[in-house]
Amino acid sequence: MKSIKARLNEGGVLVLSSPYTWLEEFTPKNRWLGGFKYGDNDGLSTYNGMKEILEAEGFAEVRQPEDVWFRIDALANGRKSQQTQAQMTFWRLQ
Repeated sequence: MKSIKARLNEGGVLVLSSPYTWLEEFTPKNRWLGGFKYGDNDGLSTYNGMKEILEAEGFAEVRQPEDVWFRIDALANGRKSQQTQAQMTFWRLQ
């Protein structure tokens, strides 16, 4: 996320969408952007952790987040279907 500015056209809007699902088999827990508790204290939510990083990089949110549904089907040899909700956020460099 800290190098995203180089990939964005001037005046462009950065759109991020994620269900904020963290699994240690893909991302070590120490690299998660919030989403779990530290002892008795609540950690940052992923959204708040992401917002903190993006704002430090000069981004501002340009509209309210939206919830979007998506579906994952993995057929072939084992029927599997998952429907879940992601949050879509919108950012612009200031």
